[in-house]
Amino acid sequence: MRITAIFEIRVKPGALDAAAALVESAVEQTRAFGGCESVDVLQARDEPERLIVIEQWASAAADAAYRRWRAADGAITGLPALLAAPPQLTVAAPWAKLARPS
Repeated sequence: MRITAIFEIRVKPGALDAAAALVESAVEQTRAFGGCESVDVLQARDEPERLIVIEQWASAAADAAYRRWRAADGAITGLPALLAAPPQLTVAAPWAKLARPS
């Protein structure tokens, strides 16, 4: 089953340019990770320091493998110092009541 991960980060004021370089690199790595179908980064219009990363994964297993990698060898070490708050991650799957038949 396809999985959507929504990762929201809030960057400290004045740190957006530094964070952008790290996020761009992370997005390239994420797109290359097995099972990643797409990654989009959105910027809140009313809060430019708020970035929303939307990832589509082929399966829960692919998403779980990616999360394990990011927590270990794939950690984005410079990003935490640039954040105004801890990142928020929501992982969701299609709602069964609205899922389309395959």
